[in-house]
Amino acid sequence: MLIKLSGGKVYDPANKVSGEVRDIYVEGGKIVAAKPGARVDETYDLKGRIVMAGAIDPHTHIGGGKMTIARML
Repeated sequence: MLIKLSGGKVYDPANKVSGEVRDIYVEGGKIVAAKPGARVDETYDLKGRIVMAGAIDPHTHIGGGKMTIARML
């Protein structure tokens, strides 16, 4: 299944893309290059929306044991 994410504002620091409006194609859960003449199964209009890398499992703990002691003071 080929999915087209259409017209979103893309931010991709790794590839020096900062706010460019682009179409993105997804197949099998991965971003792919659009093949000429490929049939798109679903299209999502992302105009006015931001597209960026996902935060997968963003739950973190920044402080350690000493941080807890500092908070008690």
